[in-house]
Amino acid sequence: MENNATIAARPQALVVGLDRAIAAAPTLLSRAGFEVTLITPQPELRWCKNVARLVRVPKGEVLARGIAEMRQGDYAMIVVGDDEMLRRLRDSDVSEAEKVRFLPISDVRGLGHIASKIGLSHAFEAGGVLTPAYGAAADENEVRHCAKQLGYPVMVKSDFGAGGSQVIRLDGPEEPLGPMAYPVLVQRVVEGDLIDCSGFFRRGELVAFSYSECIVAMRGGVGPSIVRRYRTRPEEDAGLVAALQTLGQALDADGFANISAIRAHEDGRHYFFEADMRPNAWIDFPRHFGNDPAVAIAAAFGLPKVAPRPFATPVPEYMVLAYLPRLKLWEVLTNRYDCRLHFDDYWQRGIAYDRLARQAARLAPRRVANKLRRVLGLAV
Repeated sequence: MENNATIAARPQALVVGLDRAIAAAPTLLSRAGFEVTLITPQPELRWCKNVARLVRVPKGEVLARGIAEMRQGDYAMIVVGDDEMLRRLRDSDVSEAEKVRFLPISDVRGLGHIASKIGLSHAFEAGGVLTPAYGAAADENEVRHCAKQLGYPVMVKSDFGAGGSQVIRLDGPEEPLGPMAYPVLVQRVVEGDLIDCSGFFRRGELVAFSYSECIVAMRGGVGPSIVRRYRTRPEEDAGLVAALQTLGQALDADGFANISAIRAHEDGRHYFFEADMRPNAWIDFPRHFGNDPAVAIAAAFGLPKVAPRPFATPVPEYMVLAYLPRLKLWEVLTNRYDCRLHFDDYWQRGIAYDRLARQAARLAPRRVANKLRRVLGLAV
């Protein structure tokens, strides 16, 4: 299915993603001045109101179609929306030059850290980015050896583990490890607060970023975040800005980066441990307190000045915001955390409706449920 909307003479952006959370990227890029082509298997994203051209293909064909679009179109920006797509592209047989063009990196050196926690730790260390002490292990014996050398507690993470999967904490040598997909990264635990510093880079230079503390997360705290506490003026911290500049150069970053750090209880320093080269579902939230990333991205590409989205004034020092699609249904209905106020209706219909429709489909008999999903536009 293709929506052949007329595309104006504005710079083109190609967004490729498997997950419906990618809808945040077209919203932000469209506001920054781009015309967006979206390639996805998700039926819900036909409702996305910020896409000039929608290309829906089966999940297994998304990468091939994305590569074909990249080769045919004149795209000023290409956005890969999820870790699985990053890995598929990294491992594909396209040339390194095409991989660099498709991925948010400005140099072939950056391929070493794409979809690889081990590669990322190496890049951090080589680039002078403060990161927890670490080692790599090919089996359980090597994990135990690394842990002994680093000192417990440690985090054991599969080299590729999207969304917090395949992450285990070991507090001592007696603890069982359980099944893991090897190789793994073994990382010394730094006790502190989980911080997100996700941002946008242009040829290694920091363009925009936000600073938030994870309050509630999925999978017992190691999965995607649900509620965050934002610092509304992070650019006032010169040390933090300098650290992110160093990170961007170390990774040859050229696009969105989903960055995580631990703010250590012991010394207050930020130990960076994650930088997935993709946007996350939260990329547009800073507009709620005046740090609209669309303004900075438009300026970085030399596009006409963007008027920032309206926001509440006066701006507090901190702001608690929630990602509505990950909340429980009762939290959506009771508008907990003012969630409905702080979430764009990307699908041109109420998200509460979407949640209720899914609940109805789950409770119905299978044949009726499948029909409901088709009628309501939900994934079968």
